[in-house]
Amino acid sequence: MLQDENRTRAFILDLFASLEERSIVYCVLHSYETLPSSIGSDLDLAVDAEPAEFEKVLRAVAARNRWDVMQRLWYDVPFCFYYVLKARDKESEWIAVDTLVDRRGICRYGFSSRYLTSGRRRSGSWYRPDPAVELCYRLVKGARKRNLHDKDPRPWRELLREAGRARAVDELTRHFGRWGARAGWDALARGEGRCRRLLTLALCVLHVIRRRYGRPTVLGRRLFWRVRRVVWRVAKPRGLVLWLDRPPDSALRASIEARLGPAFRRIYVANSLIARLGGVARSSLVLAVSRNGEKCIQTGYRLPRDGERAQPADSFLVGGDRDYAAAVLRVLKARAEHEMPVRYE
Repeated sequence: MLQDENRTRAFILDLFASLEERSIVYCVLHSYETLPSSIGSDLDLAVDAEPAEFEKVLRAVAARNRWDVMQRLWYDVPFCFYYVLKARDKESEWIAVDTLVDRRGICRYGFSSRYLTSGRRRSGSWYRPDPAVELCYRLVKGARKRNLHDKDPRPWRELLREAGRARAVDELTRHFGRWGARAGWDALARGEGRCRRLLTLALCVLHVIRRRYGRPTVLGRRLFWRVRRVVWRVAKPRGLVLWLDRPPDSALRASIEARLGPAFRRIYVANSLIARLGGVARSSLVLAVSRNGEKCIQTGYRLPRDGERAQPADSFLVGGDRDYAAAVLRVLKARAEHEMPVRYE
C-alpha cells in the first residue's frame, strides 16, 4: 500500500497515544522496526479490550487525521478484524490495521489477546510483545501458514537470545509439546532445504492435533464462533457487485484494481449467480455485465439522502458517472460510517 510518511506517522502516533489514554492494552505483534514512518503491508495489533471500544478509538483517530474507514473484514474468531483506511484527499493512499481481539484463545493460532500482551515491552512510542511470546507467535504462525522454511532465521535467533533458551522452550512447549519445542527449534534454525520444509509440515500437524484434540472445549467454542461469523458475513457481506454496461477492458480493470485493490480481498469478473454470491460473501469486488445496460452497485446499503441514515437496499444506480472506482468508494464510505460496532455478548 502506498503511504505518505508524515501522514502515516501522525496517524500511528495518535492511535497509540489514544489507546494509552483510554488504558486499552495492546502491542504491535511484528514489523515494528519501521514504525512510525512505515507499517509495511499492515499494522498488526493484539488488543486486550472490547472490540467496540477499540473501534471507537480507531474511528476517532482516523477522523482527526483525515482518514476514512472503508472496510472492516471479520477474518477470524471470535473478533479478529482487518480494517482498511483511505486518505480523504488521495486516491491511492491506504492503511490497513489488523487487530486480534480474542480473550478466549480460540483463534486459528490459539493465542489469546491477554497472553500476547502479557509482559509487553516499551519500544519507542508503542509496545512490542515479550520476546518469548513473540517468538512463539511467529513460529506458530509460520508453521500454520507452512512458509516457515522461507523465513530468514536471523531475526528468530535474535528473539531467542532476548528471551533466553529456557524461557523460549517453556513457551513453545505449550503449543508444540516437548519434541516440537526442543528438537524442532534447533533443526528449524539451522536446517536448510527439504529439512526445513518437512519440519514446517511436522510443526503444523503437531499444532493442529494439540489444538483440536488436546482441548475439546476450545474446538467446540471455535466451531460455534465460526458458524456465527459465516452467518454474519452472509447477512452483512463486505463485498460488492459492480454492474457495468459493457464488458470491462484491460484498461478499465487495471484502473479499478489500482484504486480499489486494498479495499477488497480480490477483484475479478464473473457473471454467474454462484460466483457473484461467493465473491460478495468473501469480501471481493465482482465485476459483472448488466443485461439491460443499467449501471449499478449491488450492496447491503444505499447511499443516505440529506438528513437520514443509510438503509438496507439491493442496489443504487451509478447513473451517468463512468468513474466506477469513485462510485464504489462512495458506497464503502457510506456503509462504514453507518455501521454499528460489534460487542461481546
